[in-house]
Amino acid sequence: KLTVVVLGNLAQSNVGTIAHGAAKIIMPELVEKPIRDPDPAKTKAHKEIIEKIADGTIQRTPFEEKTAEELFPSLIAQARAQLSSFGKLEKFELLEHKHDPQRLTRRYRMTFEKETIQLVIGENGDGKIVAIFVRPD
Repeated sequence: KLTVVVLGNLAQSNVGTIAHGAAKIIMPELVEKPIRDPDPAKTKAHKEIIEKIADGTIQRTPFEEKTAEELFPSLIAQARAQLSSFGKLEKFELLEHKHDPQRLTRRYRMTFEKETIQLVIGENGDGKIVAIFVRPD
């Protein structure tokens, strides 16, 4: 019952974020609510990973080796620059939790001083991160 159209004339225009933001103003019920956290310790560990990426102290140990090879050093450096531009992390809320013996996937909303984005982290059965990415909220 709502259509939002946003046009951008720059490649880096984040029209999706603008459209979703406008839609949420008009229809606040579109804002996804956090869920009950079945594993607060895991959430704390994931939040610490983001904080360590942002402050430049992240190590390869939380990551599965193949994933670490893809991320370090260039993608981690890019992520650090992006995260630090958002300001202080103010909220870290769990939106989705999927778990089976082979894979754990969790999706969070991260609210910074200047930006709100979502984080998706996938772990293998050994608890090593095999996927990590951000997307607009």
